[in-house]
Amino acid sequence: MRTARLAFSAIAFLALCCAETRAQSSVTLERFFGIGGKQKPATPLPAPQGLADHGGDGKLALTLGDSIRLALSNNTDIRLDHSQIEFAQDNLRRVRGPFDPVATSSFADNRAKSPTITQIQGAPVLETLTQTTTFGYSQLFQTGTNVQASFSANKLSTNDSLSLLNPSLASNFRAKELQTGTRKFSG
Repeated sequence: MRTARLAFSAIAFLALCCAETRAQSSVTLERFFGIGGKQKPATPLPAPQGLADHGGDGKLALTLGDSIRLALSNNTDIRLDHSQIEFAQDNLRRVRGPFDPVATSSFADNRAKSPTITQIQGAPVLETLTQTTTFGYSQLFQTGTNVQASFSANKLSTNDSLSLLNPSLASNFRAKELQTGTRKFSG
């Protein structure tokens, strides 16, 4: 049995080492949750605009006002300044990020075998299995209110013949609302 566990552990370790890690390419989760891990790239600069309206017969006829308007509308620096607006909008989205809800879950499994010292312990080799499962939810609202809820369940089973309740189950539900202070926010 020990050899089978060792072989399984070795295969699992090799599979984890050789498998493609999805931590760097979480496209599926981003598409599922509608969030992006990266900023969207800036839009490419378009070709100069308005020159065709002032040309004819291979010549360009411009007044002083037309040349100023064309220079301003096709100025690369002005277009790059517009990208700063997009960066600011991305920053606003990130600032609102703490208000996104957070859901957590975990499972732990612990199996133990121990030889007994006395016959009062109920089995020649005492075997216990402890399993713990937790689920949690937390969300911070813009008003400063933080809502948290968690559920935890524990299961303990043993081969102890003297155990009155086997398996024993225990669960806990906890809900909490915290008001950290009033925040000003705009709609």
